[in-house]
Amino acid sequence: MEHEEIELRKEKVKFRVALSLIVTLIVGGTILFHYLEGWNWIDSFYFTVATSATVGFGDVTPQTQLGRFCAALYILSIVPILLYSFTIIGEMHFGGRYKKVVKQKMSIYYKQHPEEKPEPFDD
Repeated sequence: MEHEEIELRKEKVKFRVALSLIVTLIVGGTILFHYLEGWNWIDSFYFTVATSATVGFGDVTPQTQLGRFCAALYILSIVPILLYSFTIIGEMHFGGRYKKVVKQKMSIYYKQHPEEKPEPFDD
């Protein structure tokens, strides 16, 4: 298996883990607040997404002490996880595109200047 294939597989795994974390935390938060606060599913989902996005409109808020405590823990856990996950997703999307552009530019340059092409090396 080539080095590039291994790197691509690693990137795909990172992407899947990041996406799975986001979905799991949103679904988990929705279920948590549905049962903890007695909200309907839409309000629970709405609160979870608004809280995850750090918007916090304030129109739906936990009323119980346990709900507030869980909301605080949820905020402290989901915000860094979302930032990390979006970083991974962004790197995969934009990093892959950037690599392709650089390879194309280098290929064109070395076709015009073959004497400057470096020797291949193994890692």
